[in-house]
Amino acid sequence: MNFTFEEYIKDVKSQLECNASEEYKKKYVVYTYSNEDVDNNLDYFKKMYDDGYSAYKALLLFSYKPKEEKVKKEPELNNSNVIKNISTDQSEILKWIMDLYNDGQPFECDITASELKFYGKRQGNKYEIPVPKILMDVFPMKDEIIKITPFKKLPLEDNSVSSIVCDLPFVCSPKTCKSVVEKKEGSNLISNRFSSWYPMQEGYENIYWWINECKRVLKPNGILVWKMQNSVSGGLQHLLSVFSAVCAADAGLYIHDVFSLEAKARLISASKIKKQQHARKYTSDFWVLRKDPKRDIKTNILIKLQECKNNVYEGKVWEIK
Repeated sequence: MNFTFEEYIKDVKSQLECNASEEYKKKYVVYTYSNEDVDNNLDYFKKMYDDGYSAYKALLLFSYKPKEEKVKKEPELNNSNVIKNISTDQSEILKWIMDLYNDGQPFECDITASELKFYGKRQGNKYEIPVPKILMDVFPMKDEIIKITPFKKLPLEDNSVSSIVCDLPFVCSPKTCKSVVEKKEGSNLISNRFSSWYPMQEGYENIYWWINECKRVLKPNGILVWKMQNSVSGGLQHLLSVFSAVCAADAGLYIHDVFSLEAKARLISASKIKKQQHARKYTSDFWVLRKDPKRDIKTNILIKLQECKNNVYEGKVWEIK
């Protein structure tokens, strides 16, 4: 051929529908391929050029089909990869919550940040959970953590935060008793490590307050990750985790899910326990609460309780047929 390969390709492209003039289209056959189709198959056209085929004949014999992109298949769910409602690793639970309910994004705020034990690289944790942008605590342990006050509003606007993490204390113990003040060896191991309430009513009221305050600052459809454990004090069961669910329902938060963290071991106060009266608590709960009133009304436990009362008292009960 008496012209270069570059000129040959130019001739090929001039016969494409996307490049040809209206006058050309009236006189000659045009092809619906794109310039990209030609550019992606230069090896083919180079061979046709070398073999002496005209641009027209090369297009006539061209049967290009775009390569279909291989769709990456998600692995089939099985017992090894399914997200479960229980784990012995709290970083795994937090990662699951992020993936399922927070679009895989880090949590935006933690109001019980303390020493940031949920976040970063920690020995024994399966995952590294990113540190939230907004950090607060009643007893801040780091300079970057904002101090907040019980029963006072968070320094945040209404509907301003997409996700919040909260991990309140669950132990009842006087902060002024002699063994606490003097840090007596072997005494108050749990309250010294995790802080405490006294009397236990203080715990109930803090749960009620902070759930409602978190709801105030959450954006519509935002989530609150609420960690809580049931407790025993004075020989009595205090179902603080269950009470949290009741408070969430009362606040109009949708209970999206609940995960149980199983402890491999627990601190045991041998000085206090002479004869065991209750099962030692080896689990705590991560509640996923969403600010979604439309969804909440369908499963709200308080609404369901009232419906059950009304139906039973009015005789509108389900009959077994």
